[in-house]
Amino acid sequence: MNNNGNNVAQPAVDFTKWINVVVPNIRNGDIDLITDMTPTQYLADEYKWVSLRGATHTTSESLVHPYIMAQYGQLMLTTDAAAQPVVAARNRKIAIIMGTIRCIVHGSFRLMEGDMTRAECVRSGMTVQPGKDLETVLAERATLRVNMALPEAEREADLATRRAAIVVIAPAVVAGNGAETSAAQLAREAAFGQLNPVERKMARAFAWMAPSIPLLQGASLIHSGHHYIKTTYNMFDGVVRQSDFLRGAEFETWIEDIKDSWKGYAFHDATHPIVPDRKREWARLHSSAARIEKAGHKAAIVRLPGLPAECQGLKAGVAVIIKAKSALERLGATIWTTRGVALLAQLEGTSEGQDYLSDEDLATKIVESKLWYDENQGHISYCAGVVDGLHAEGSAASDKKLPVETTTKALSVTKAINNNISMYTMGLSAASSMMKLEKRRLEQDGKLELIISV
Repeated sequence: MNNNGNNVAQPAVDFTKWINVVVPNIRNGDIDLITDMTPTQYLADEYKWVSLRGATHTTSESLVHPYIMAQYGQLMLTTDAAAQPVVAARNRKIAIIMGTIRCIVHGSFRLMEGDMTRAECVRSGMTVQPGKDLETVLAERATLRVNMALPEAEREADLATRRAAIVVIAPAVVAGNGAETSAAQLAREAAFGQLNPVERKMARAFAWMAPSIPLLQGASLIHSGHHYIKTTYNMFDGVVRQSDFLRGAEFETWIEDIKDSWKGYAFHDATHPIVPDRKREWARLHSSAARIEKAGHKAAIVRLPGLPAECQGLKAGVAVIIKAKSALERLGATIWTTRGVALLAQLEGTSEGQDYLSDEDLATKIVESKLWYDENQGHISYCAGVVDGLHAEGSAASDKKLPVETTTKALSVTKAINNNISMYTMGLSAASSMMKLEKRRLEQDGKLELIISV
């Protein structure tokens, strides 16, 4: 009805665009057709993934700065930098975090259009013009032949000139991508300017973290159904600790105005646009774990392959016991991990390409893994004490900073420790005793009682 009291047809509202759920038949629907109705979480426009036309996987290392500029332009969609300098300064840091991670992930995961959620992606105003590497140059030169139409005396010189004209060309980033180019967008991107020395250092740290983030998001999705929430924060903490050597003392000052929000930008928003099923798949592959470990991301290995939440106690517990095993055996203990290792192998799959467990078999193994964890909390706590004790002893005796011990920081291990404090304390004592015993043996015998067979 309008102001005059007349009935006026109103435009139809497509509620699905904002309610964003699929309504299930709870009363009597086929259970196999019921889907999770948790609303899909889309990123706000300013946080969308901004890609550069012409960017290739093999040139990622050289495109970090343009990716940061592109992300900054997107973040500044509704901000006047001159009128809101505080917001602009904050967006600059967010752009460094998200732009760097997205650039490196694009290259390390060889992302294609089908890997992305289209609604969360936009194009930059910049375009990458492909370069020409030495291998391509040599191949192109080799295809050139003597021009037989020229006098014989001129042929070799002509061939040499034509070959010399084919040279190595570095990729270039240029403004504009055709009719779709927005002058305003290009201006926002260009306004970022250059990176200062501290910003370059921060970008290097986020570039190093980047490859592990989609895998850890996949593990979090398997564990909780979400990319990065309170119950899975600890999955990413090891990567943060392992990156200390790159972030340096300046990091806390640099990050002060966004505080802990930086983790949300890095571990939730940056790679959120990658299709969730892709990340779940990558997180379950043994090959992914092997490759990320080879790349130096040892903290991420504890979380891979991804397992449901109910199985994390088994996985973390087995890891701690195996880490303490050799030390305890040198004190005369007997450690058998056969049952736990076999159960974990069944849950994870013993080799790449093996079929995942059926839903029925998975449910059975989840019950078994929970029972294993409950039965072995005391052992887990004791072994955590040994691992932490040896790390503390080693740190005290070394003039170098040792890598952070991440094995005992898993939530399920911490729970076992809190439920069995006395066992943890005994484990600390065992670690101290072993160090003293080894020292005494070496001083008395002048030799090591150690056999290594590899």
